[in-house]
Amino acid sequence: MALWTLGICLLGMSLYWPVPSSADYAFSIQPADVVAINGIGIDLRCEAQAMSGFTWTYKWLQGNQVVNNNSNTRIHYNHLTSTLSIRPKGSETSYFSKGEINLYRCTASNANGTIISKAARIISGYATYFSNKSRKTLNKNEYDSLIIQSHYVAQFGLNPSITWQTGASQTSLQDINIANNGRRCIAINSDLIFANLLRSDGLTYRCRATLRNNNFETGDDGALNELTINPRTCPGNNCNSPLTVLRTSNSTVIGAFGNNIEMECIPGGLPTPSVSWCFYNPFNYQCRPIVSDSKYLLQFGNRRLLIKDIGYSDAGIYRCIMKLDAQEIKRDINLTIHTGPAWSVPFSTTTASIEDRFTWRCIAVGTPPITYRWYRNGTEISRNDSQYTFTNTYGNIIFNKLQLSDTGVYQCQATNQYKTIFSGGYLLVRSFAVVFTKSFNRNQFIQTGPNAEFECLVDGGPKPTMTYTYNGSNIGFPSNKYTSLSNGNLRINNVVIGDTGSYRCTATNRFTSNPISDTASVRVYERTQIINGPVDSNYRIQQSVVLPCNVTTDFRLRNSISVVWRRNNVTIQNNGIYRISTQYPNYELRITNGIRTISGNFSCTATASIPNLKTFSDVKSGLILFNDIPVAPSQQSINKINNTMVNMTWVFPPNGDNGSPLREFLIEYKSDFYDQVRVYRRIADTAARYVIINFSPWVIYQLRVVAVNGIGRGVPNTFITFSTKDVTAVPTGNVQNFYTRIRGIDRTALDVYWTPLSRENENGPNIGYHISHRLSGGTSFFGSRRLGNVSTAFITSLLPNRLYDIQLQAYNSDGFSPTVTVIKACTCVTVPDQAPANVTAVATSAGIRISWNAIPPHHTGGDLLGYKILFREDAINSRAFIGDVGLVLTYELRGLNVNTRYWLNVRGYNAAGDGRMSPQIQFTTTSTNTTSAPTGLKSSAISSTNVTVEWSIQGSPAYFLLQYRLRFRSDLSWRNWSRINGSYRIGTYTDLNSNTQYNLRVVALYFTLASSASTSITITTGVEPTAAQTPFYQQPWFIVLAAVSGLILIIIIVVALAMKSRKSKRHSGIAHVDSVKERAPPRPPSPKDEHEVDDVKRPPLPHEPLPHAEHVEPKHQEYIDDNSSHDSLDQYGSEHVTGCFDEDGSFIDQYGTTRSKHSESQQHILHRSASVGSSAFSTLV
Repeated sequence: MALWTLGICLLGMSLYWPVPSSADYAFSIQPADVVAINGIGIDLRCEAQAMSGFTWTYKWLQGNQVVNNNSNTRIHYNHLTSTLSIRPKGSETSYFSKGEINLYRCTASNANGTIISKAARIISGYATYFSNKSRKTLNKNEYDSLIIQSHYVAQFGLNPSITWQTGASQTSLQDINIANNGRRCIAINSDLIFANLLRSDGLTYRCRATLRNNNFETGDDGALNELTINPRTCPGNNCNSPLTVLRTSNSTVIGAFGNNIEMECIPGGLPTPSVSWCFYNPFNYQCRPIVSDSKYLLQFGNRRLLIKDIGYSDAGIYRCIMKLDAQEIKRDINLTIHTGPAWSVPFSTTTASIEDRFTWRCIAVGTPPITYRWYRNGTEISRNDSQYTFTNTYGNIIFNKLQLSDTGVYQCQATNQYKTIFSGGYLLVRSFAVVFTKSFNRNQFIQTGPNAEFECLVDGGPKPTMTYTYNGSNIGFPSNKYTSLSNGNLRINNVVIGDTGSYRCTATNRFTSNPISDTASVRVYERTQIINGPVDSNYRIQQSVVLPCNVTTDFRLRNSISVVWRRNNVTIQNNGIYRISTQYPNYELRITNGIRTISGNFSCTATASIPNLKTFSDVKSGLILFNDIPVAPSQQSINKINNTMVNMTWVFPPNGDNGSPLREFLIEYKSDFYDQVRVYRRIADTAARYVIINFSPWVIYQLRVVAVNGIGRGVPNTFITFSTKDVTAVPTGNVQNFYTRIRGIDRTALDVYWTPLSRENENGPNIGYHISHRLSGGTSFFGSRRLGNVSTAFITSLLPNRLYDIQLQAYNSDGFSPTVTVIKACTCVTVPDQAPANVTAVATSAGIRISWNAIPPHHTGGDLLGYKILFREDAINSRAFIGDVGLVLTYELRGLNVNTRYWLNVRGYNAAGDGRMSPQIQFTTTSTNTTSAPTGLKSSAISSTNVTVEWSIQGSPAYFLLQYRLRFRSDLSWRNWSRINGSYRIGTYTDLNSNTQYNLRVVALYFTLASSASTSITITTGVEPTAAQTPFYQQPWFIVLAAVSGLILIIIIVVALAMKSRKSKRHSGIAHVDSVKERAPPRPPSPKDEHEVDDVKRPPLPHEPLPHAEHVEPKHQEYIDDNSSHDSLDQYGSEHVTGCFDEDGSFIDQYGTTRSKHSESQQHILHRSASVGSSAFSTLV
């Protein structure tokens, strides 16, 4: 038992054992590749970095076999040292076969483990370099171009020199001395190329590859090529041939960082073409000429370009320009730089606990992609070993469950086609009882915010099992509120003041007999932080500036807060230049008349202290520079290239940036149709001094160059003018914002909108637009119209709910634009196909202020009805809420949980439904509760059935709910009356009972379903007014009685008249009706005066004699002659007869006339009476 306890103690002490650094487990000298020729002895050397207290021993491996014996043809010496010597046996001079490659590795071991070197290749110098050695006969014409193929094949690790030989025969071949005029050259693949052939070129040719090493050489010869030249006669002795391209490098060439790279550009033609090279900048169209110097080497009349020791700055476009008289051909070759691997995160020596799942990181960067291998004590770890997991992206290795036997030396190897590198380290796996790695603090202080940690730093092997309590209650996992960390600490998420309390941690493992634990009092303070601090800024010299430092802290610490300003880590004191505010919460630094020498890094540090216990700090810093704007470029000029293209140049002095580095040049312009200055082009290359500009036709331009540095735009220059007014062309460019909207509710018409072409794209006079349409999928467009210079149109007679193609094309006096814009449009309402952009959420004390950009009209799919916000807490299985906020672009969201992180989306909707959602954004609420209740509820108008109430509230909820209850009822529950918009502050209860007491209140409802009710008020509705008395003659009973009485009276009158008519016929003795018709009774005279009208007697009936037996001849204008007289009731009762019956049954003809009040003559005005039925009824009523 004592020994076991001692062992545990020793294992615990291992926590503090020193471990060698990772740099120790590496080779300071790696074995290098060697080419073996003619039996020369070979020495391979390696050396591990020295380690204090450790001795290295070495072994060599050939392939995977330890070198400890001699082969049949070679002897190994010193195979147990850092230098391996290889010698031939006896008198043999060639102990490596042709094409043989051998791999050798070195291993170095010490007491902790073994490391292994990269593989060194011993390559035989004897090789066959040509794939085809068959003799060839070539027959060409004089002045033709020619390529003689070498059939050279490169061999791995060998780099022979290539020469061409020529002579009259095979036995007289000599090396060709290729002149630098470019007529003949050797291509990169070793072919011999003639730009043009002369008669003297008719010889025998052969390619030779020679490998030299330490005064020894070996070589290989290619095929013999016998060339015959046929003489050529040219018309007019002009044998010139056109410029052709015989050989160029690929459009993209890849070079390895630090190596050399070659490019070629070989033309043909007569006379011999010239070749030049330049480095092309596509941003400013400059091409910097290339000449032979320490960086570049031009060979074979500039046909081949060698770039030495390439770096990242050499990447780009290399342009070769081939010229023959007036002919010119350009080829662009893009150089891409690849690199061998370099360590981004090399792994290091480390310790880990038994049974841990442990990840050892090993990350390198380089191109092309890198492959990784892992070694343990010099032996490669198989990727199929279930003890480990290898990541696919990087070289990390994961130990699934560490054991003590995993202790050892490990290496990570990173390789691509250019390089192999190693990183090594020692892993110590420990097992020991749990211990505190830092003295436990029983009084801990943390701040509100996203998270903080209850400190309980422990370690053990295996890793300790942790348990925690808060105010005596166990903390369960998994949890959104708490996270147990591997070092023993407890992370508290979304820390609020309410997290103050007593925390206890307990740690144990299988080697711990008694778990260790302790308790701390954790107090939470509001976070001390700088809300707004200095940021990187550029200011103009002599400018006075204010650097902000707005601080917030816990109210308990405000008296202890201190703020220090520093410049370049030196404390700033108040003086004539600096003035520091010291009033909480504003601690700004004011700089008066800033000068260049005070530029530097300015920092503000705010510290709040709990005396002798804890300090909370926050720092904000920024680089503040005082400089001046740049000077104006000088010597602006425009050199015309053609009618619409110019080369604009300028001069800028070396110190013109005024201390702030240039950022760009601006080419600014205005035109004859748009006087506002605009930026034509931004030139980021501050070394540029010219730019090629291609203008639009039919415009007068004014241009200038402006320099920009970190302070801002420099002094503007004067404008220079260039005109293209004498040039016209068809329009160019696309119309923008081309979209449609439904017109009318029947969905058979579309309104079409677009933004017209800019004036630069009109290119000539009489601009207009041509529109046409078709059903989608149709073959041809119809309904074509020329619209003139407009930006809207409408299309009618469409089919509803169908998809159409709408085509728009610009035209001017020169013709139609080659660009035709086509969009799809639907005679239907579709959901918005675009989400609101630039959604932001800013937490304030009043709530979350959400804002977004409106959906463009051509993406709304119809009339947009409004926007909806969708939000949820950042928690597992949290509920999502949706709020319809109407047709607004900002909304203040209230009623959320405090100190909580939320996710938010916004989307628009129309009659067809909801559109696309915006990208999800995140925000965190403050510690302020933004749920408010309505206050000041009062009634503003009361009637017998209606009550209007008013109230106020801080902010706006989603809705208000009007509630009521009868005051004197046993059921005291509130009943909902109506829901109104949250922007209102007035509401009305309707259809209430009169003369009744009610309790009323208003409830604020939020999208989160949170609610808050106002205090209630009591009201009494008014008394219902008495109904007004209806007059008797308007009562239904009276109207019915009058109607019935009138009907009876009419019947009686009709019967009486009928009887009297029969009696009159019996007394008259008139036998025939016709004799009566022939005689019209004379009309009696009218009354003399108006006042006599009332005394007129009943006129006699037709058979009675006239009074006084006088006959009065009727005047024509004084009566109406009906030409007939029917002694019948039907005639008298007709609506066409101008008379009626009196009450005694006698007939009243046209005698009821009165004299006109407006005439002095004796003329009478005739009045027609109503028909019999209506007259009788009127008399009765």
